[in-house]
Amino acid sequence: MEISWEIRGCNTKKRGKIELIQSKSGFIIGCCELVDCIKLNIEQYLNSKEKHCIENIDKLPYKSTYAWVLTNPYRYSAPKKYKHPN
Repeated sequence: MEISWEIRGCNTKKRGKIELIQSKSGFIIGCCELVDCIKLNIEQYLNSKEKHCIENIDKLPYKSTYAWVLTNPYRYSAPKKYKHPN
């Protein structure tokens, strides 16, 4: 099972399928399963580059930093339009 981390500044209790929006594009490009959320300390963050793929790090990016644990990524064959609610 492939596992990736999405690094965020907030916790989430949500679990299950979520859709993935390409930043600043207005398009949903795929989906995955959100299976866990872990509050990170600096050692966990520095020692887990293979999960989050962020380079050149020396500090946590947020006051409270969380790893949203994602599995089963799937890229849609055609992106779907998305309008963020106000």
